[in-house]
Amino acid sequence: MAASLKISVPAFSKIESDATDISMSRLKQIADLMEVHVRDLISSEEKHDPTLLQELEEAKKIIIDQAFKINQLQEYIIKLYEQLQSPDKD
Repeated sequence: MAASLKISVPAFSKIESDATDISMSRLKQIADLMEVHVRDLISSEEKHDPTLLQELEEAKKIIIDQAFKINQLQEYIIKLYEQLQSPDKD
């Protein structure tokens, strides 16, 4: 980021840590690099997009389902391995 702004890393670090004030033009430059609006950088409000929250919940459900399936497959593999390792009972 510092290189993109054409400033030193220590200078950018001071901006990040609020050790130095930032000009509006520099703030605009940062917003442009991050592809966001200046208001998004200075707003203290957290925005929660309902669509994103719904997608996140759906993704969580899919992950839980997939984890359950993985666990079942692992148990099946263990059973198959045990069958291969046990002597024939014929």
